[in-house]
Amino acid sequence: MASIDEIQIGVVVSFKSKNTTDPNTYYGMVQGFFTYDLVRPYFDVDAYHNSVANIVGVENIPPKEELKYFVIRVPDTKELVYFALEWIDENTLEIIEKEGKLNIDVLNVNEGDIDTIVSILASNGYTALVRKFDEDMHY
Repeated sequence: MASIDEIQIGVVVSFKSKNTTDPNTYYGMVQGFFTYDLVRPYFDVDAYHNSVANIVGVENIPPKEELKYFVIRVPDTKELVYFALEWIDENTLEIIEKEGKLNIDVLNVNEGDIDTIVSILASNGYTALVRKFDEDMHY
């Protein structure tokens, strides 16, 4: 059995919810951690939190605004799944892979520095992709 503390960005996890009415086994790579305010536009946090609280007891789970949220990317569909660490049934948690691959964005680079950055990355065994963003951070 794995520990909630092992969940980090880049780790591939599998788990079920404490919400026994949710039959899903969630599987994917952890993409990041977020606050309630950042997750709420993408997922009905309030409804899901209430369903978990109804099962485990309101007194046994912190308020939804205090939970630590994360997102996983499902490998086959590329779907993003938002969840809270406190909703995970730890008895079902498995760490599938600890060494995931991540992308790093290097921001606000002058065009004259691009070759230097790509060269440094390449000399250390990394592959670099150069993309140009517009003012609104679109490719």
